[in-house]
Amino acid sequence: MGQRAGYRRIAPLALAAASLACGGVVAGCSSAQPAPTTSAFSGAAQPAGSWAEPNGDLANTRDAAGSRISSSNVASLKEAWTFKLSGTAATGISYAGSFAAAPVVANGVVYMQDLYANVYAISLATGKLKWEYQVNVPEKSGPGPDGVAVGNGVVYGDTSTTAFALNAATGKVIWSNGSLLNSGQGSFEIQPAVAGGRSIDTSMGLTPLEGLVMGTRSGDVDPALVLHVRRTRNLSTDEIDAVLNSRSGMLALAGDNDMREVQRRVRAGDATAELALDVYCYRIRKYVGAYYAVLGTVDAIVFTAGVGQHSAEVRAAAVGGLDAFGIHLDADRNARSETFASTDDSPVAVLVIPTNEEWQIAREALTVVRRS
Repeated sequence: MGQRAGYRRIAPLALAAASLACGGVVAGCSSAQPAPTTSAFSGAAQPAGSWAEPNGDLANTRDAAGSRISSSNVASLKEAWTFKLSGTAATGISYAGSFAAAPVVANGVVYMQDLYANVYAISLATGKLKWEYQVNVPEKSGPGPDGVAVGNGVVYGDTSTTAFALNAATGKVIWSNGSLLNSGQGSFEIQPAVAGGRSIDTSMGLTPLEGLVMGTRSGDVDPALVLHVRRTRNLSTDEIDAVLNSRSGMLALAGDNDMREVQRRVRAGDATAELALDVYCYRIRKYVGAYYAVLGTVDAIVFTAGVGQHSAEVRAAAVGGLDAFGIHLDADRNARSETFASTDDSPVAVLVIPTNEEWQIAREALTVVRRS
């Protein structure tokens, strides 16, 4: 989002929950750039009544695929229900009234935002209000905020200076960030867009052994190593498997698989521990560069889990100095493990997000139960 920047492709590069704990890196991005038709984008309006993107799809065609409304019957349409605002917004804010954006429809719910940035979730079937998110922030300039976007059970919106995400079912705040814009940087006056969110690549292969150097796993190695060890050490297949999975990685390099202890030894001047940490972070930087090339556009790098969330040293070594890639780490914010560890002007955000695997598992299980 930005000052009339248009819809940004959502392409987060994520060092995800498993990345700095178990050694996986996940690269995610949106669907491929859509052709100017609704059928090219999976989030476009469908006959079932989904209108999850601004103006129907990313091409702004305002076209609903499979719609039964046509020029021959549009005159016979009748009003099913009416929703009226209350409070300050009900009086009308400008010559355009209190709304300046088309509603978004997803899963039988109509999501709307008024010019005071308040968000409403309304039943598509009955017009009854399901929840309301009150902001009451008047316009700073222009005819925005310009509505919300909905994706993956989340409603994304903004005031003139703050971006936020709400639980689509309850309206409860998931996150809110008012530090994205500083004085003199303008204001948000575009409707957010959400595209895809699908995973493109992961550093882990058939097993978690591939990828980053881990606590006891080797990460990427030359496949010929297995044959070499078999010939020179006369180890069985099971023994080699045990070595690569349980006796390699930081344990083999530093003699310890606890990153806290490795870092303590580095600060004490231990050359072996320093080498192990260098190898660990070098491999992360290597994957950041590789996934940057794969994605083409990167909006965020996310550090999470034990090491990613708690080790400022690892974050600094992994992405520090990558200014040429648009990754500007703020040393003070990183040292404090702030959610936004990057500078205000960093084209690529560096985020520190606590992991909550149990909650995600519960959400996925609930989705399966509801479908059945």
